[in-house]
Amino acid sequence: MDKIFEMLKELPGTIGLYYKDMTSGEEICYNEDVAFTAASVIKLPIMMDVYKRVDAGEMSLSDLLDMKDFKKVGGCGAISSIDEDISLSLKSLIRLMITISDNTATNVLIRHVGVERLKQSFVEMGMEKTQVGRELYDMEAAGRGMNNYIVPKEIGGLLEALYNGTFVSKAASDEMIDILKAQQICHKIPDSLPPGVAVANKTGEVGGVTHDAGIVYGERPFVFVFASMETDTSLANQALRKLARICYDRSNG
Repeated sequence: MDKIFEMLKELPGTIGLYYKDMTSGEEICYNEDVAFTAASVIKLPIMMDVYKRVDAGEMSLSDLLDMKDFKKVGGCGAISSIDEDISLSLKSLIRLMITISDNTATNVLIRHVGVERLKQSFVEMGMEKTQVGRELYDMEAAGRGMNNYIVPKEIGGLLEALYNGTFVSKAASDEMIDILKAQQICHKIPDSLPPGVAVANKTGEVGGVTHDAGIVYGERPFVFVFASMETDTSLANQALRKLARICYDRSNG
């Protein structure tokens, strides 16, 4: 435990960690209630909100949205590279948003649900400071102080609900876990683990910010959320990987 806290304190910027062993219930917390610039980890609760609305009958995962009605944005993703007008289902948009962190898919879903409705839904999910304030790459809104935030312990709580099969339904929780397990950005938590260990995770990274949040499926699964801002992302990513392995050995050693 001392080694974990020493590593966290040595990193530049603000660092947060939330770990919970799903068998023993043991937690390790460090700045776990601090609100961090969200980067792409905000895509996890957005996915969960859509599944919640599908369960309520407000929408269907097979609903099609026409991409020509939406502005394509840069960064991660594939939709911005497609010249043709296409229509994609909500489920396809979710998979693109999570597995390759597609920013255009994310904005389509944010606009389809609505920022204010997402804010309210996040509160209903039990989150106080994890919030959507704007679409991605909306620099005008960002200039007015409207931003997206995540809190390590709140994100950890969402992952625990998925693990326990208690978010919406077990079938919906399991389906979201399968999407997270199909994650293609695997250079953080998964990179330090033994071969074959499954991870259901969502990363996030932007200037001075690097995160990863996931469920690690060792013999004793655990939730691991690492968040940082105003940091050296190279150093933070090195520490993230080392800490994920330390936590894996702690749960499974």
